[in-house]
Amino acid sequence: MTPQVWIIIAVAAALGGAALGAWVTFRVLTPRYTQRLNRHMQAYQQQHGGTMDKLRAAHTKARLEIEQQRAVMQRQIAAAVAEQKATAMRLEERLKAAYAELDRLRDHATPLSAKPGEKGKHGFASTLPFESDL
Repeated sequence: MTPQVWIIIAVAAALGGAALGAWVTFRVLTPRYTQRLNRHMQAYQQQHGGTMDKLRAAHTKARLEIEQQRAVMQRQIAAAVAEQKATAMRLEERLKAAYAELDRLRDHATPLSAKPGEKGKHGFASTLPFESDL
């Protein structure tokens, strides 16, 4: 045999050995890779599930707090409106009482000879429309 034949046989043997080694390696490492991948996927899914549960709980808690705040704000607004209305009513009653007192004092200070509708000289602000003497 010539050296060229030996070189061809050696190259063919090397290629065959490489192919056989690759096939054995693939057959051995593929199940290990699959097992490792499955373990990592399960760990990821557990971590993801735990995180999602925490986020759902936080979302539910935040939504309940918002609903409570909305109810509290509605009550506060209603109370503020009622308080403002009550204050306005009290001030209106005081104003009516003050006008009644002014009218009483004007009637008391007006001489009996004054005609109704005439302005009296009593020094209080008139509750009637302003009439100019000019």
